[in-house]
Amino acid sequence: LQGISLTQEKPLGTRERNSIAQIIAALAGMAKIDLEKPFIAYDAMRLSAELGGLKLPSKDTVGKWLKAADENCKG
Repeated sequence: LQGISLTQEKPLGTRERNSIAQIIAALAGMAKIDLEKPFIAYDAMRLSAELGGLKLPSKDTVGKWLKAADENCKG
């Protein structure tokens, strides 16, 4: 499997960022990932991704999006 690459023509807007955070939160819930500990969750995600032949972005990038998902869930 190869990673997904999306080309962007413009920066993400607030609505789009919120939608992405909601999607991540839903997927994290399905996978039972603790969004309150985003950088700890990264290690488990990285291992799972590697076993599936995928490569995750950096720990900082993933942690940022997991944190955003957690904040989005709390309103």
